[in-house]
Amino acid sequence: MKPGDHEILESLLDDWEALKSKGQSVDPEQLCQPHPQCREAFLKAIAALSSIDTRLLPEHENRQDDTLPSDTHLAGRIGLTHLREHAQGAIGRVCIALDPELNREVAIKFLQPRYLKDEYHRKRFMIEAEITSRLNHPGVIPIHGIGTTEDGCPFYIMPFVGGVTLQEAINRYHQDQTTYTPLKRNLEFRQLLNHLIAICHTMGYAHTRGIVHRDLKPDNILLGPYGEALVVDWGLATPVVRDSQARASGEKTLLPLHAPPSGIGQNDSGAGTPAYMSPELTSGSSEFRVSSDIYSLGAILYCILCGQSPAESGPSDLKGLREHLIQQRWPTPSALKPYCPQAVEAICLKAMSSEPSDRYPSAMEMAQEIKRYLADERVVAHRESWGASTLRFFRQHRRMAQLSLTSMMLAIVVLVGAFIQLGQSGRESQAVNKALLISTAKLTALTVRMEMERRWFILEQAAANPRLIDRLSGVTGTLEDKDRVFMADLLREIRNQALNDSVQAESWFICNATGYQMARLPYGSSIGQNFAHRDYFHGNGRDLSEGERGQPPHILQPYLSTPYASSNDGDLKVAMTQPVFSHLEGHQDRQFLGVLGMSIKLGDFAILDGNLSPGQGAVMALLGQDYLEDAPRRGLILHHPRFQSAPNNDSLRTIPRIQGDLVRQLRTPGNSLYMTDYMDPLQGGASSGWTAALEPVRLNAPSDLGDNGSWVVIVQRPNP
Repeated sequence: MKPGDHEILESLLDDWEALKSKGQSVDPEQLCQPHPQCREAFLKAIAALSSIDTRLLPEHENRQDDTLPSDTHLAGRIGLTHLREHAQGAIGRVCIALDPELNREVAIKFLQPRYLKDEYHRKRFMIEAEITSRLNHPGVIPIHGIGTTEDGCPFYIMPFVGGVTLQEAINRYHQDQTTYTPLKRNLEFRQLLNHLIAICHTMGYAHTRGIVHRDLKPDNILLGPYGEALVVDWGLATPVVRDSQARASGEKTLLPLHAPPSGIGQNDSGAGTPAYMSPELTSGSSEFRVSSDIYSLGAILYCILCGQSPAESGPSDLKGLREHLIQQRWPTPSALKPYCPQAVEAICLKAMSSEPSDRYPSAMEMAQEIKRYLADERVVAHRESWGASTLRFFRQHRRMAQLSLTSMMLAIVVLVGAFIQLGQSGRESQAVNKALLISTAKLTALTVRMEMERRWFILEQAAANPRLIDRLSGVTGTLEDKDRVFMADLLREIRNQALNDSVQAESWFICNATGYQMARLPYGSSIGQNFAHRDYFHGNGRDLSEGERGQPPHILQPYLSTPYASSNDGDLKVAMTQPVFSHLEGHQDRQFLGVLGMSIKLGDFAILDGNLSPGQGAVMALLGQDYLEDAPRRGLILHHPRFQSAPNNDSLRTIPRIQGDLVRQLRTPGNSLYMTDYMDPLQGGASSGWTAALEPVRLNAPSDLGDNGSWVVIVQRPNP
């Protein structure tokens, strides 16, 4: 048997064991039919295994040659103790041990005992150690050292990184997504794509150095607890000839110093995991290229989209499965998941093209495509329809889209009105004016609701920021300077991102779990004060006395506060707040960490004016209760054309309100009003009064906002 056939034999043995473990009948002759040169060795290996009634599985612990090196041996050789097994790869086994000098856990990878006398696998293990140590990238676990145990087993030592594999994360996403809200499902999906981007970056670096992994799959991707995405198990990695783009990068070619054994390199075929191997390698090609790893990255994306590998839809017998993969009979992602994003599917299918030349030329270009999708940019591999391009343009230019839509609606209404006026009587013209005023009020109310929902979306995304969660988790009681600086910088990032989305607020703030304000933009004297008594913190519908705790003591869902007087400048404001938790909803250890919020000053709802025609004015009022005066009252005007700025603290007793009977009528669900004798509280001197359309606004937040979310928009024009 040629040296290059060793891994084919190992793959056949693995397939034989896997089929037996599933209770399926196994025909050894049929199993090794594609590789007749391995037939004799394969049949001998099966006979030997059957005679001793054992398996070559990693978790088997009864074989004498599979025992772990003892703590005594390790202590004598490398000073590590408390050795315990953790995982296994293609030719190695990973253990965890304690480094007593630095009081830290480390990972040790040993060559599997059954390969100790196999020169081929010993050299491959040493090449794996060298390649891993020389790939200087955050996506590759570094190596601290290398050595040999007293009984001759080679090993190398790495930092121990806890976490889960990408396969476990994918399984959890597809098992739990039916319980997710649409926003949470989108966040989890985008997180998986971000992990894949990091993996592409790692492989882009390795390919630039002239190294292909050859066994990329979700089980060989380790996700750390702090967002790390690490490519592990480089046991099948091999050097390849670099292309011109790799040579132009300035990185040096990685040529292992250890002489590769015969069979490793361009003549070494049959290795890898069939479900993620490219068709050319599955069919027995001996030529390794970067394009093979690109295919594997596409297969990983397939698994993210579908929750299964391309092989899982194929037949159970090995020969049929190979044909299934080589001829690419697997269903497309959209066939399995109808709601799969078309652009991401296009990226996946391009990376998994049957012809290597049709795939992405580099892992970095594949990463760039995924970034384009996440940024809502056009994906090159996806030919989107005109309608999809138009919708994407409007998503990227929301303000322009709103203005364009408003202009079109107004133009249509004006044209209809002009046409009717040409041939209708004055009474019919008045009907057109009425319809125009009512339509403007409805459109303005819809615009307000969409704008507020967009602000909640921004707050919800920002509250999931891992850096915010991590810092709030370590803060209790009063603040240190380092916390203030960190939070101020983080809050500035959140505000700038909101400004990029055309969202402005009078102020932004962060409070910790006890109510202390940790940061505010712009800077204010309120930083360091406790605001656990504020309605925006506890959500009880009104501000409490300082030191008094609400029941509940803090908000549990996105919240819109009752109007309050700012402690910094005395202006009247409302605040939109989002709770920050240590984990996502449903996690049993989830803890409340604080509140992230933005405030809007009364009178700063300029969005109301974007839909108006000449001569019209827009007013907005709160139908719910406020506590700005001695007793709870309703009808507080939040915005008015006459407001130069929000009322200040000196005018709390003279805040204008709409009439009580109008409030009662508008609080009836779905009740809109049209009045030709409306009296404006701030412009009541008009000789003939006002004509007004009053449209309630029920804000659709992720939680019940109660009275605080019940507003009314009033579009008015003076009577002639």
